[in-house]
Amino acid sequence: MEEGIGQGHMEGYYDVVDQRFLGDEEFIEKVDKRAQGWEVETKGPKVPFSRLVEAVAQEHGIASDAFARPGRHRRWVRARAMLVYLAREWSRISSKELGSRLHRDPSLMSRLYAMY
Repeated sequence: MEEGIGQGHMEGYYDVVDQRFLGDEEFIEKVDKRAQGWEVETKGPKVPFSRLVEAVAQEHGIASDAFARPGRHRRWVRARAMLVYLAREWSRISSKELGSRLHRDPSLMSRLYAMY
């Protein structure tokens, strides 16, 4: 642990599976076997954020730049919530990073994620 002091924030320590496990798929399978059938949920496929933006914008009938525009239009909020959920699950982007990309507070990203 002393060797790690001073290295600062390391994003790799936040890439967890099922909000409990940190490691590669082999490690998670071993833990799952040891847990004797406790369900371990792995995340979906990794999808580029830009593809998610385009897909969600098309699904909701809005322009892809609407996610970062100011305003609280009902359609935009629902679309933003879907984008945040998918970005967290499929692009593995943190709330802080999403907040930066969408020009919103990270705590709002967490609330939008909870909508789904």
